[in-house]
Amino acid sequence: MNSKQALWSLLQFLVWACLASTSPLPDADLLFNSTFPDYSTHGDWFPSLSKRAPGDSLDDYICKGQLLLSRMAADHGMVEQSSFDDYGDVAKYGWDLKNSDPPGERVLPARSVLSYLQISQNSDDWTVIMDVHDKHYNIDPSEGGRNNAYLPTQGEYECFVSPKYGTFVITRAYSPMYFIKISPVFEGVDPSSLIPHPMLMQWSDLSFLEWERQCEADNVDTDFLKFFIVWDIRNTETINAVEQVLAVAGSSMDALPVWPGMTFDTTTPLGKALLATPNAAGPCWFLLQHKDQLELKTISHVTLFKEPEHHFSMVLVVADA
Repeated sequence: MNSKQALWSLLQFLVWACLASTSPLPDADLLFNSTFPDYSTHGDWFPSLSKRAPGDSLDDYICKGQLLLSRMAADHGMVEQSSFDDYGDVAKYGWDLKNSDPPGERVLPARSVLSYLQISQNSDDWTVIMDVHDKHYNIDPSEGGRNNAYLPTQGEYECFVSPKYGTFVITRAYSPMYFIKISPVFEGVDPSSLIPHPMLMQWSDLSFLEWERQCEADNVDTDFLKFFIVWDIRNTETINAVEQVLAVAGSSMDALPVWPGMTFDTTTPLGKALLATPNAAGPCWFLLQHKDQLELKTISHVTLFKEPEHHFSMVLVVADA
């Protein structure tokens, strides 16, 4: 048996080891184990998380998930923190906050999840935040910019937030780089005029600034974070990784159940693999690059589930690292 076959057999065996858990999610579907090669890093050196590709293997996702866990658990000063700590950066880099109101006519999704977790569905407890990158902007040369205006990309991030319940429901996440790649507006445009700007373009950086601002408005501590609910996932790379995870777990995307779905502990190989997907990595970076404000926090469990007439979704449980 070669090494890949041995690893595959090991993974298939380990997913049957279902142990007790303190997760607030359903225990009956918890896939848990801790016996797996240690990819952890130590000291003040952390390998870089290289760019993922749609064809990454399950091994790659597992390794990258372990790196994210290591970074989230690392002490202050051992991981580079976000350089964006001023809410003025939102407008400075061409973002426009389109709405910041109670949901009103907007439908709060994931209601079965919220009910199970005993989280209010009252619109007064939620704020809709939609940031759209639709403004021309200038960056001073002293800050690495040029004299000409930078183009808006139409990147868009939308979520429902409830600081009172420590919860995000992420509904849209289309980065500026995504639109630069697909939009005919940028066809033939010199990439140097767009990249690396806007410097503020990652979901984790922008959403933290919005979260911090909303927590202040609601008089809630910024570090009160319990759940990231990522709704109706369509990212092809995430789908690729989840299909690999479900195959090892003896399931498939078609067979993925409705809530309470399937829950994976992130100390397991499959849980680590899920952390490395684009839709889960954003919340991981949110936690690991804002330690001064959030203290040391990690993702302890990931639940996958489907709802009728929607793609699959995931719930990430936040815990102290």
